Amino acid sequence: MNHKLTWRLICNFAAVLLAFSLLVGLLFSSLFQARTRSIYLEDLRAHALSIADTISQFSQNYQSGLCRGGGFKAYFRFIGDVARSEIWLVDAQNQPVMLDEQIPSSLETVLPQGYEELVQSVFASGDVKTLAADASSRMGDLVVGCPVHDTEGNVIYALLLRRPLNNLDQISHDVPQTLLLCLLFALALGVLLSILLSHRFIMPIHQMIHATQMMMAGQYDISTGITQQDELGTLARHIDALSARLLAANRAQQELDSMRTEFFSNVSHELRTPISVLKGSLEVLSEGLLTDPEEERAYCRQMLADANHMERLVNDLLELSRLKDSHFQIHLEPVNLIDILQETIRSMHPKTTVKRIRITLCGDTSLCPMLGDYGRLRQLFTILLDNAIKFSPEDSSVTVSISQAERCTVRVQDHGCGIAPEALPHIFNRFYRQHSSANCTGTGLGLPIAHEIALRHQSELVCTSVLGEGTCFTLSFPIQKNGPSES
Repeated sequence: MNHKLTWRLICNFAAVLLAFSLLVGLLFSSLFQARTRSIYLEDLRAHALSIADTISQFSQNYQSGLCRGGGFKAYFRFIGDVARSEIWLVDAQNQPVMLDEQIPSSLETVLPQGYEELVQSVFASGDVKTLAADASSRMGDLVVGCPVHDTEGNVIYALLLRRPLNNLDQISHDVPQTLLLCLLFALALGVLLSILLSHRFIMPIHQMIHATQMMMAGQYDISTGITQQDELGTLARHIDALSARLLAANRAQQELDSMRTEFFSNVSHELRTPISVLKGSLEVLSEGLLTDPEEERAYCRQMLADANHMERLVNDLLELSRLKDSHFQIHLEPVNLIDILQETIRSMHPKTTVKRIRITLCGDTSLCPMLGDYGRLRQLFTILLDNAIKFSPEDSSVTVSISQAERCTVRVQDHGCGIAPEALPHIFNRFYRQHSSANCTGTGLGLPIAHEIALRHQSELVCTSVLGEGTCFTLSFPIQKNGPSES
């Protein structure tokens, strides 16, 4: 199995984690050094202030003769050791100061070059100053200058403290090493977790790949089995929905193929029988075997009936094909729906006479104006009434009821054998024909044609039926205001 995506996820995750680790390491080292330097500097400033205050008091006592300088010299050495710093006490001319007629041992060294500006800054501001960052970084030390005041608050000396940063350098060297080890451990752990998480992330994708492969092979009753609530779960649900739709479409296609096969079988039978009769009748006539004129006329009438049947079958096929074509336009004009119904009912009189069936027009039979194709609407009602007569028993009735409100509703109700519940969803499908003795001559195209005509008139043909009690077809047409006047 190809695991390119898995390894790509692992490598990308590891690269991001490594870059993040390096960035965190560099940022931490920089912040740590800056913070540690700041702490050292604050500590050195505090020491400088304390020492400067002590020197100021000693200087005042020494000048007033209240103390001797030997103690100051010892204190100077002691405080330098405690503060781990080098100490200079200089005047405004950068010269060492002798408070007890001797230069303290810690001031015997010459003031380093570059400290003169710090001394002048302390005398000028009278406040604690720090050697510029660039100069101190070149020297690798922290240097603080602190003023020493007399009793009147004047700056008389400048105290300089310098603390080497050797310890800080050692800490700065050890911390990154420790941090690096921690980051390497975190990186290894992150890679391990990324492998586990990538496997968990990729597994649903493999399930969906398997499902789609099965669907491509024609097996549509397949499910991904994924129920997680995220984007992959949404994609899996869409694949399951697609599988269900393909399964339904495949079953519908199989049913359509079955109906088409049955239809062609019926059409072949319907055509073969009249063609055989026509061929036999023509052979008899062409051979001159008939001498009785009445018998010849009977043969001719039979041939005409067979030709009409074949013509009706072909016309139905062409009619349905045209109505299914979205580019085929019907001719809409203002019509009175009641006139069409009345004319259609009159035209069905020969068929109703044979079975002694009564067709009753009831309800609101006042003017019902609408936009429609007169011929197509007459064809629609002819199909519905013809079906009602065909499936109704002798000496029964067919009711055509009309109600008018916002729309004009027409119901064609018979009291025939009804339609089986399992057949009801398919009656408007092409090639479908209910198997019954009353429908042995049908082609299964009448109701599909009626349904298409209804759709072209902004209506829907709805059928309700109770097996053994009868069937009702319902249509609802939009009424046109200011329609044709009643003649």
